[in-house]
Amino acid sequence: MSVEQLMSSGNDASHLIDIEKTKAGKRFVTDPRYVVANAYINQGKELIMKLFGLSDHGKMTTALVDDLESRLAPTQRQSLSINYAGILLGVSLHTVVNILRDNEFNAKNFVDEHNVAAMGYSKLNLNGDAMQIIPSEQWKKIINYASQDPTFGIFFNEGFTALPQTISDFLLKSGRLTLINKALLPPYRLQVQDLIAKRSAEKKQTKSKGDAPDKLILP
Repeated sequence: MSVEQLMSSGNDASHLIDIEKTKAGKRFVTDPRYVVANAYINQGKELIMKLFGLSDHGKMTTALVDDLESRLAPTQRQSLSINYAGILLGVSLHTVVNILRDNEFNAKNFVDEHNVAAMGYSKLNLNGDAMQIIPSEQWKKIINYASQDPTFGIFFNEGFTALPQTISDFLLKSGRLTLINKALLPPYRLQVQDLIAKRSAEKKQTKSKGDAPDKLILP
C-alpha cells in the first residue's frame, strides 16, 4: 500500500483502526487523528522502502539517496514526493496531538519520529532544547485553532503560525506544504471525520450502558 492508495481508499476509515492496532500493539492510541496520521506515516515509509529496496530498519546516506533517486522514473519521483509528504503530515499531526495532551513540545520525539520514518531520504537535526514549554499566548492560539477544526488540518494553513517553529520551519523547508494542503488534507480530513463520528456514537452507547468512556483528545 502507499499514501496514494490511502488517499483514494474512501471516507470509511474503520479498517485503519485494525491495521494500526496490529502494528502498534500496546502502543496503540485511539485518538482518530493519531490513527489516520499513523497510517500516512506507515504507508509513506513502506513506499520509500519499496522504491529504495530497504528493510524495515534500513537507512540511507545523502549520497546514496541522490544516486538512487536519480535512477527513478518521473512517476516514481512524483510518488516519492507524495509519500514523503504523507510522512510529514503524519508526524506533524502526531506532535500536535501530543502538544495538546502534554502542554509542551517534545522536539526530540518530533525529530526522531521523522527520521525513523524517512529512513535517510530526508534528515532533521535537533536544534534547541529537547523539551520545550509552549508560551501562554501560543498555547491559546493552538487551543483556538484546534477547537475550530477537530481534524487539526487547520494547522497546515490558517493555524500554521501557531505551530512550534521547529515544525513550521521544517515544513516550509521541505517544499511539501502546498502538496499537503492541496492533495493530502482533503482525504485525511474526511477519514478523521469518519472516525470521530463513529467514536462519538460508540461513546454514546457506552455512556448509556453506564461504562466509563475511553479518553479522546477532542476539543
